[in-house]
Amino acid sequence: MLLVRNFNTLGNSLFRTFPSRLQATSFKTGFPAFFSNTPNLNFNKSNKLEFKNTSVNLAADATVKTPYNGSFHWNAERALSLVSLPLVGSAFIYGSIPLVDIGLAIVLPLHIHMGFESCITDYVPKRVYGVLNTILSWILKVSTVLTLYGCYVINSQDVGMTALAKRLWTGKL
Repeated sequence: MLLVRNFNTLGNSLFRTFPSRLQATSFKTGFPAFFSNTPNLNFNKSNKLEFKNTSVNLAADATVKTPYNGSFHWNAERALSLVSLPLVGSAFIYGSIPLVDIGLAIVLPLHIHMGFESCITDYVPKRVYGVLNTILSWILKVSTVLTLYGCYVINSQDVGMTALAKRLWTGKL
């Protein structure tokens, strides 16, 4: 049901309910006002209707389309998964090859970054936690950059990703 303000001659306001299939408009913005539940209605000094729905169970805003949202993000995660399979397989079969080490040093941190980013998006949503979501997102970004730099150092100044994993697995450092 929609709540619409009516003005009578005495200046008092009455609320009439309309079926949700009818369209009411906000006096301030002129946009259609559809409510999924009872909104928090406020009237300012100029008798304009202002409403704010304070429920955290509203759908997320899906108007912004970027390559990092929705199906684009899902496709990128799947592509990184598919690329990591032959890299890990060739590391097991052929051992330490510089090209494979470089591929692992790039693909694995990005794959892990996208997985943690999905966890933050799902379990610490911005519309509920706001600042905490932003802080965790920046911690993840900084950690990913430092991890990529660490993988670069391992590949360029040490034995490489595959040989390091082999040493860690056998315990022969």
